[in-house]
Amino acid sequence: MISDIPFDGPIAGVLIGRVDGEYVVDPGVAEREKSDLDLLVAGSRNAITMIEGGAQEYTNDEMLAALEFAHKQIQDKLDMQAELANEAAVVKREVALRLPDKEVMAEVRTFALEKLRAANKSPDKMERGNQIKAVNDETIEHFKTKHAEREDLDQLVRDIKSYLHELEYEVVRALIFEENKRADGRAPAEIRDISCEIDVLPGAHGSAVFTRGQTQSLGVVTLGTKMDNQRYETLAGQSTRNFMLHYNFPPFSVGEVKRMMGPGRREIGHGNLAFRALK
Repeated sequence: MISDIPFDGPIAGVLIGRVDGEYVVDPGVAEREKSDLDLLVAGSRNAITMIEGGAQEYTNDEMLAALEFAHKQIQDKLDMQAELANEAAVVKREVALRLPDKEVMAEVRTFALEKLRAANKSPDKMERGNQIKAVNDETIEHFKTKHAEREDLDQLVRDIKSYLHELEYEVVRALIFEENKRADGRAPAEIRDISCEIDVLPGAHGSAVFTRGQTQSLGVVTLGTKMDNQRYETLAGQSTRNFMLHYNFPPFSVGEVKRMMGPGRREIGHGNLAFRALK
């Protein structure tokens, strides 16, 4: 905010707890121990941009009230940032906005929209992905050939790829709001077939395979003693945890080809979500 780079901000975050039925902003250590809510919310003037948290049993209305309370508290922190920025009185630089070719994007829409709509109705996940990829590849190749003499062809191709992604987003939203269907033809409240199988790895302390539709997850449990507790440090000091959850997506499980590495942001986030659910 105090540089000359254009910035559509600010944003701020608050930690919300609830003690004795009253919402508390940025609760201290003692209050957090008594709180039945641990909710971190970030937002801008007009919207909430991020939510991370956990709670005991909460109704939808209670959680919405907590979010509304958090967004009101965020406004004070935004005001503080704005005051500091005003003191700096920095003049923002002018940036020329480069927009994609409207005529070509209109042609792309005409060429690909109905094909993407049909592809997104395939009930099989793999087949749906293959059909969408085929439509995208066909569209890009068609317009690369049609505009082969353009000097900015590489940029045009990037714009087309980006616009195809926007079209797919539009198609999926239209299916939900206009036809009350998801991409595979299911109604919004309709779930896929679910099954569970236990003791699939006889050498482990515990194991299970959870299957929902075409998605599978393997869970493995190892038991230990108190000496095996995880030790970790926070700003509040050192502590221990008697439950550790490692969530891992091998690249092949999410349709990627890359080297095996440590857990990434997505895996850590999903692991935290599962940890909170079990906690």
